[in-house]
Amino acid sequence: MLSVLIAAMIIPLRDQVQSRVHYTLFREQQDGLAMLQRLSHVLRATLDLNTLAAAVLDEMTTTLRARWAVFFVERDGEFYPFAQTGSLPPPGAPSPAPPICFAQDHPLLRWLSEHDPPASMELCRQLSDQNSLTQAQCDELARAGFALFVPIKAHASSTPGRRALIGILALGDKLAPRKEGRARRPPRWPAPVYTSDEEMVLTALAGQVASAMHNAQLYEIVRQELNERKHIEKEREALIVELERKNAELEQFAYTVSHDLKAPLITIRGFLGFIEKDIRDGDAARAHSDIARVAQAAEKMQRLLNELLELSRVGRVANPSENIPFEQIVREALEAVRGRVEAAGVLVELAPGLPVIYGDRLRLVESVQNLLDNACKFTGGQPDPCIWIGQQGCAADGKPILYVRDNGIGIAAEYHDKVFGLFNKLSPQSEGTGVGLSLVKRIIETHGGKIWIESQAGGGATFFFTLPAQV
Repeated sequence: MLSVLIAAMIIPLRDQVQSRVHYTLFREQQDGLAMLQRLSHVLRATLDLNTLAAAVLDEMTTTLRARWAVFFVERDGEFYPFAQTGSLPPPGAPSPAPPICFAQDHPLLRWLSEHDPPASMELCRQLSDQNSLTQAQCDELARAGFALFVPIKAHASSTPGRRALIGILALGDKLAPRKEGRARRPPRWPAPVYTSDEEMVLTALAGQVASAMHNAQLYEIVRQELNERKHIEKEREALIVELERKNAELEQFAYTVSHDLKAPLITIRGFLGFIEKDIRDGDAARAHSDIARVAQAAEKMQRLLNELLELSRVGRVANPSENIPFEQIVREALEAVRGRVEAAGVLVELAPGLPVIYGDRLRLVESVQNLLDNACKFTGGQPDPCIWIGQQGCAADGKPILYVRDNGIGIAAEYHDKVFGLFNKLSPQSEGTGVGLSLVKRIIETHGGKIWIESQAGGGATFFFTLPAQV
């Protein structure tokens, strides 16, 4: 009678427990399949490894209730944490929880390379018993809180038919199921473990992740190749523009050689004949005058040749770059043109707080000297000629915007670009050879800067230019 009574009490309880176990296992299977289905859409849709890793790790901690998860990827034979999520480190574990990386000769990597199923900590202990994994290595993994390692493999291109380990999904210990209603004290039994069904789901997931990683890597290779092609195409277009500019310069140079250099030669040849006649006639005064005209023509030719030679050296012959206060550059340039400035009665004003710039001191002094010389040339007719030098903020790339401003005759808008052309002179009667501003432009651009004009006829001119800031 007692046995019947006990059976009547125990059998319903047994059936309830079995039902609960079957329900839990069924729910875990359904959750795992649903996770695979959700991730399959994400993995097919994304070509970004960061997005892929975040989605996979989030599903592991949410659906499988892993305390934390880490996505390791291979780099130069070692496996580094690429992404991680969850509570790191687990309660009671020393910090940091996961190791920084798995070395190439780590026994666990060898086992994962040769086997497809996930490796649990129980397997790691067995490997330790078999002397494949040292006790210290096993203890390190246990202290870090690892519970399961899922190998991610892809077909090796070097060995057909063989699959190589390209990543690892590492999971921490599993959290207990959340209970409905008020919180209860957790029962004193072992922490939940990953079931064989969950391990099968993770193995299937690893295959999908491997394919997605392969696609992401291919996409990255193609993207880099496209970027390289765009970069090469951009460089090619820049070279074409530069070649067109050089060709135009060469055409202008040929014209100058045939015209500007020919004119002094014609003068010299003509006056040599006059000198010969003056000597025959015994006219010493006239001979001296003709000799002076020959000397002036030869000097003009020499000046033009020197400036052409200087222009050809810019960008080809350079001095070491250094940090130089721009005020110091201006003062050295002023010293070089002091005679012209004083002769024209020009007042030069320097704004305070000029920046320190980085460049070739001699070339930069030469450029400012040419700008000052040009300003003096076109302010001489003013009652109070003045030149201002200063800074007007910074460009978008951070380079200081400097300026040389005058109150001279100004330059009409249609000539703003032409003044920088080689041998371009707005007035044939003006001084100089037409090389100075071309030289300035080339020096500024060689330093990675830009130069432009703001001016109008009769309203003075401002030459703005940018130069690298100090490094």
